[in-house]
Amino acid sequence: TEDYLYPEDKDGYFKANRPFYAALLEEAEKWNVKVCIENSAEGNMGRRYFYMTAEDMNDFVAYMAHPLLGCCWDVGHGHMRGTDPAAELTGLGRNLTCVHIHDNMGKYDEHIAPFFGNIDMDSIMQGLIRSGYGGYFTFESDNLLNASAVHGSGRLKTVPVSVRRASLSLLYEIGKSCLSAYGIYEE
Repeated sequence: TEDYLYPEDKDGYFKANRPFYAALLEEAEKWNVKVCIENSAEGNMGRRYFYMTAEDMNDFVAYMAHPLLGCCWDVGHGHMRGTDPAAELTGLGRNLTCVHIHDNMGKYDEHIAPFFGNIDMDSIMQGLIRSGYGGYFTFESDNLLNASAVHGSGRLKTVPVSVRRASLSLLYEIGKSCLSAYGIYEE
């Protein structure tokens, strides 16, 4: 699908991907598993076609017309494009199946924890509420702490377990704070 450019080759991209998704969704039916498409950004895709907006994603879901196809909104990708998170999330409506919550500074796909970049978390929360989203608040903040990287050559070659636990506790507290601020935190 690298031959399709954004945004002008939308129809060709949809047609080229129909057989792949049809086969994938046929398999998903056997297991009652939802398949989600995710938005991206030109900073990741260049000029290659990919779903960049809620409208693109909704159009593909309508094109495939399958109840097990949904959308995953990646807030960092949206931020790289300068989109209004509340508008995009609201626009996905019932097609919004899952989210990738993380932060960045608007240029690169940094996958840092919320509040460590400059994404408007209020706008994200408002969009999630307006869309009627009832799924998980799923972090994709894997660059808060790169626990799998080799950093040193001696005793600090890997990130200590206590630091990894503290980083997970911090993400939990961030999520709890975001959800509690809007009265939707559940234990």
